[in-house]
Amino acid sequence: MTLELLSYLYLCALCFVLIKIKDKVRSVTYVFISLLFYSIIVRISGFDVDMKVYTDVLKKDDLDGFYYLKEPVYWYFSHYLYKVINSETWTFVIIDSMVFFLTIKSVKNLKLPVYTALALLLFFPYLLGLQNVYRQLLATVLLVYFYSICYKNSSNGHKLFVFIIAGLTHNVALLFFPIYFLFKSKVSLIFFVLSGALILILLPYVVSYKSVSETGLELKWFYVSIIGIVCIISAFFYFTYDLLKINIFLCNLYLFVISLYASFILGGAQSERLSMICLVLLLCNLFVQIESRFKEKKTIAFITCVALFLPSFLFSSTFYFLTT
Repeated sequence: MTLELLSYLYLCALCFVLIKIKDKVRSVTYVFISLLFYSIIVRISGFDVDMKVYTDVLKKDDLDGFYYLKEPVYWYFSHYLYKVINSETWTFVIIDSMVFFLTIKSVKNLKLPVYTALALLLFFPYLLGLQNVYRQLLATVLLVYFYSICYKNSSNGHKLFVFIIAGLTHNVALLFFPIYFLFKSKVSLIFFVLSGALILILLPYVVSYKSVSETGLELKWFYVSIIGIVCIISAFFYFTYDLLKINIFLCNLYLFVISLYASFILGGAQSERLSMICLVLLLCNLFVQIESRFKEKKTIAFITCVALFLPSFLFSSTFYFLTT
């Protein structure tokens, strides 16, 4: 058993413990420190697949070309951070710590307990991102934070700033701009629908993933099915029991439509990665519903987390990262 796998199992166990206890300030601090140690273990264990490319880019003298200019936030920030630190390991550890902080901050904005931050970070899209598709991870984290401040109804300037940073980290984040209109007013929902329709028209021209590594299986239709099932369940609760806010229902519906559409017009790896972002945002909505609508929330949370952690062991490439 590798140290990476052992530390991952420890974090899974910690998540289950946190489901049972009330949040305290020291709980959040302990989670952050535990995640930081996990990051250090991952980084000192070496770099695989795409991460080798990221380390090579760090050492370049200059970053010239449109490829870097169209997504400058990560490329130039990491490049200059490396110049100051002169260590690939600690450059990534520092950026990882920002990922952990923003994720914890996001769940707090959504009024969720700290175990949900761990559940998100241990979910396989985050695991793949931390060890492979790194810019996608950063964009996903920024999108989750963007969603949380939209939910919290922060200032328009704050929301737009975070969204722009996300889009300039990975252009795929631009596809999720309609979320900006979700929690403003009933009238703004019209703009949500119109902007969503425009995104679908532009989708073939916006999405462009360079990574070709996949989860080890043809999973794009599996992702679409999961998103679709959750969307149907949310529709049932909304129309039958009035247990779901219209904002959450529309968000779930948009995530399903964009994931389904991408599966038809994009390649396997591209649509899988877009669907993984949709899954993470869908998971945020699911946790909001668990914590606000269900009486047996601890039992449901426990079952949900088991389901979230299993793919890390069942999917070949995610488990590969834990054992190398």
